[in-house]
Amino acid sequence: METLIDRLRAVRAFRNLPASALTKIAQIASPPTTYQAGELISDGQGEQALFVRQPRLARLIEAVYPTTVIRLRHDAFQDLLASSPLLARELLNSFGARLA
Repeated sequence: METLIDRLRAVRAFRNLPASALTKIAQIASPPTTYQAGELISDGQGEQALFVRQPRLARLIEAVYPTTVIRLRHDAFQDLLASSPLLARELLNSFGARLA
């Protein structure tokens, strides 16, 4: 059975983070919610919403296959980054590696 850390590691933005960073993120994550194909997932924002403060647009996303969703609140994530410069740097390195 997958752990929350395993599921966070599957997120492209978090893939290369060390376990210690994923543990910190897991502490502010909602419990995973699974949706079946055809179910509507409300308020889908994507990983970029964690980093950029934009007006929230109501979005409904339909799961096309069984999907597990983990929610992180923008403000809690920003507080985590502010309290952990090492985590912020690791995320910047992760994004930099994706852009290179």
